[in-house]
Amino acid sequence: MFETSELLAANRAANQFIQRLYQTTSGRVDARTLEIADTLVRRGASPTLKNYNLLLSKDDNVYANLYRAQRIVYDCLASNMEAIAKNEPPTTPPTAEAIEHRIRTISLDKEGCDAWLANQFGKPDAKTAVKPQKPYPMRVVWAKDGPIDDPTMYIRGGGNR
Repeated sequence: MFETSELLAANRAANQFIQRLYQTTSGRVDARTLEIADTLVRRGASPTLKNYNLLLSKDDNVYANLYRAQRIVYDCLASNMEAIAKNEPPTTPPTAEAIEHRIRTISLDKEGCDAWLANQFGKPDAKTAVKPQKPYPMRVVWAKDGPIDDPTMYIRGGGNR
């Protein structure tokens, strides 16, 4: 159950990233970005996630941890969307290559997404085990200091109107 929950949450986080990309750029991205937006986030984040593979594979919940790591990185990237989606020059939408490069840079940054992963799991070069993990619902999003319950994900009671 833990693994399935984290898989679904990682997919949700990736979709949230793509949604934020379109919202931040007001849909003004080049044609290639429109075609491969889902691939950009995965490719850009993969070097950071690979740095944690050895550490995460030491735990019995290896797959859940790998999905959680994706979830954390995608949430981190979404929170850094303004830097990822900035236009240079201001009138030109960012290219797919520029977006992927910015994703990779932010995710590898020791003060960026790498720090978020180290906070949750421990340093990837550590000789110790993964920090203990507990399940979180999909509505939880990650921040630099750890998980935050996202109230926008609650079902609002309709009641009688």
